[in-house]
Amino acid sequence: MILITYRIGIHVARLEARIGFNHSPIKREGKVMRKLNKSIILLALFILVPSIAVAAPITYTYSDNFKNWIGWEVDSRDNISNPLVGDMTIIVDGGFLKSVSINVVNRITWDTLFINTNYSGYVADYQSWDFYVRDDKFNADPAFNGTAIIYAVDKVYEYLIVTNPAYRDGHPSGINPDLGKGLLNPGFATVKETYSGTTLLYEFTNVPITNSFVVGYSQFCANDVFLTRVPEPSTMLLLGLGLTGFALLRRRD
Repeated sequence: MILITYRIGIHVARLEARIGFNHSPIKREGKVMRKLNKSIILLALFILVPSIAVAAPITYTYSDNFKNWIGWEVDSRDNISNPLVGDMTIIVDGGFLKSVSINVVNRITWDTLFINTNYSGYVADYQSWDFYVRDDKFNADPAFNGTAIIYAVDKVYEYLIVTNPAYRDGHPSGINPDLGKGLLNPGFATVKETYSGTTLLYEFTNVPITNSFVVGYSQFCANDVFLTRVPEPSTMLLLGLGLTGFALLRRRD
């Protein structure tokens, strides 16, 4: 379409130049060509910019690679009886967290989700949680839906720690829900929870997130906990150097 318009414009310009049109042929053709070039550029931007601006959602998939959370190595077993936790899939769209889905068989409640939306890159800071999701129905029918509650997390909070040797004794299982213990009003953030019997799905609105995040999952017993990959500073540094080098090459080109 653009190419056809461009060629038609050339012929029109040359025809007008031959007729006269109040200008010398060379000047008239040059002015028409400049106007056509501007029109073509604007048309191209009109077509291309929306497709560039509307980025596709990004999907991250993680395997259950941690027996315990980093820094909480209290048990050598991956899972202790039920539940059985598998992969986690996270979808981010336009800078907002859209969903977290976890493969969970024989779900046990209450269970909790921990979200660090802007991980600094230092392992010691991965537990700087920004949001916390908790399903308070203790030992209820695991197929129930819609009872999860989302909280914002203060800079200082208090973990709930498992204290039963029959479970993952000594491991975090949640955040103390008592007032003044670190949980805050989440603002406009919302969560919807559904469980199919094999997949636990959390759907979110108004939860801003960067491309550097950490998500954790646990039950009250911490029998089978989950933690997404936590990049170490050296990995973050290498990534930064790679991006810097790429930018320098682009500038040089």
